[in-house]
Amino acid sequence: MTSRELYEILASVLSYPTAKIAEQARQIYDHSLSTSASQKSVIAPFSDYVVESRQEEIEELFTRTFDMNPTCCLEIGWHKFGEDYQRGEFMVNMRNALEEEGIPESTELPDHISHCLLLLARLETPDEFAFSQDFLQPAIEKILDGLEEDNPYASVILFLKGTLELAYGPAKREEENTDSRLIELPMLNDSLQYNNLEDMMDGNGKVR
Repeated sequence: MTSRELYEILASVLSYPTAKIAEQARQIYDHSLSTSASQKSVIAPFSDYVVESRQEEIEELFTRTFDMNPTCCLEIGWHKFGEDYQRGEFMVNMRNALEEEGIPESTELPDHISHCLLLLARLETPDEFAFSQDFLQPAIEKILDGLEEDNPYASVILFLKGTLELAYGPAKREEENTDSRLIELPMLNDSLQYNNLEDMMDGNGKVR
């Protein structure tokens, strides 16, 4: 399995569960067999869970884990910037980058982890390193902090953390992180010329 294929499967698994989730979990587990024993042990609890659970139970767990607990939400920009204007800039950048790469948006916001993983799968070096280390990996650390260890979805986030560290090295420390206006990705920098940020904000100036 290529890195792009793995990121695409992880993007789907970290979206609202579909009937394909058991097969996707098996694909991730099979991939782990060729990487490291630690990655295999990390993803095994999630693989076992989806095989043993009804679809309705998986859907309920996903909603309870990520949609009803703000500390574990899957919006990368929220973990990076909070609900302020810089998150809005990041979302505009993401929307333009997704369009440039021909990645269709789902019902999730542009900065959702699924969109970020699909974009990461298409970036060139060194853009992918900057995107992962500056945005994805620091946010994943915060998501993990809010997850209970016995939650099966914690296995997926831990597996993703390990996968990104193997590919790109450790995340940058918080004080090293860039803000939304200093993104090192050329395609994202260019999109700062986009002037419709207000379309993504509510009447109180917060991102919708």
